[in-house]
Amino acid sequence: MLTILCPSASRAQVSFDASAGGSIRPGYDNQACTSAIEGAIRYNSSSTCAEFCDGSDWTCPSGGAGGCLVTWDALTDEFNTAQSATIESDIQLVTTASCSPDVSISGTGSPEFRICSDSTCSSVAHAYGTSTVSIENGEFLQARLTSSASPGGINSALITIGSTATSWDVETANVPEYISNSITTANWPASEITSVNRPAGTVENDLMITTMVIDQNAINIQGPAGWTELRDVNTDNQRMAIYYKVAGGSEPAAYDFDFNDDEYRIATIITIRNVDTANPISTNSTNTGNSDQPVAASITTTTDNNLLVAITHYVYGGSHTPPASYDERVDRTNGSFLSHSVATILQPASGVSGTASFQHSDNGDHWRTEHIAVQPP
Repeated sequence: MLTILCPSASRAQVSFDASAGGSIRPGYDNQACTSAIEGAIRYNSSSTCAEFCDGSDWTCPSGGAGGCLVTWDALTDEFNTAQSATIESDIQLVTTASCSPDVSISGTGSPEFRICSDSTCSSVAHAYGTSTVSIENGEFLQARLTSSASPGGINSALITIGSTATSWDVETANVPEYISNSITTANWPASEITSVNRPAGTVENDLMITTMVIDQNAINIQGPAGWTELRDVNTDNQRMAIYYKVAGGSEPAAYDFDFNDDEYRIATIITIRNVDTANPISTNSTNTGNSDQPVAASITTTTDNNLLVAITHYVYGGSHTPPASYDERVDRTNGSFLSHSVATILQPASGVSGTASFQHSDNGDHWRTEHIAVQPP
């Protein structure tokens, strides 16, 4: 041990140990840290840390008690993930300076972490969990959580190693989402104008898709002003028309269809949120047949996370069972004259959708379907 005694009363005693291997152990210094001694090093036995003077304060290099220096890269945030899915982080190496700091985790989405012995986590030292455990130098850390159930939602985990904390965010894809519907029926004789209310909750930039089915194929259907026609076609001796519109900042309470005659009819509007407002519909296809199983034709999407909308018009009254895995949004009949149904499903990956088959309660009659792909922003 080397001790240096300075004659000046204003100077403290300086002491340190120098080992044969080249390491130095600084001694204790009780003087205040000022710019005059900036860069000085001392040992603090209370925090068991070799502190340095930054010109104003004595600081432990690790930033925490115990002098346990922890080095690791923050976990990579995840974007455009599926909703309500288990998402795993990347795997990061943790290095420590001759210490075994505690690891803890908190946050939203029920986050957990595990500690592994290798960079692929083929050998797990501590399985996924939330209990605080220590990590050794050279081990690896991975986290997981359940993503938000909402489009564009963010769940976050806060991972703390020793006194160092970092966050990991997981954001779900901003996918198209069904919001609500509005339905109107009219019997013969009826007005030559049918009004359909704007679906509840519709806001600017939402997509509205309206379908009109009517018990007469010779009737001309004029869609609501400002809407784009997607389909207007006969179904045997009846007629089906489909229009769409991206909602503006000021929308009326209802939209009017106009006809050159009156007949039994059903009109619906569905509202979908989180769409590409410039080009909301990426593709669509119609199909027709005569049976008790209306089949929406297969369509092919070129982008991920399209909401598929299957629409059917059946020329007899009754009810529909939606296609497998589809969510039924509309199922309406008008007496024994005609019936109409709408169902949706999210297609996470681009490609061929496959057909979508409804089941009608009738024994079999003419029908027409439309399969529409609504794409995300």
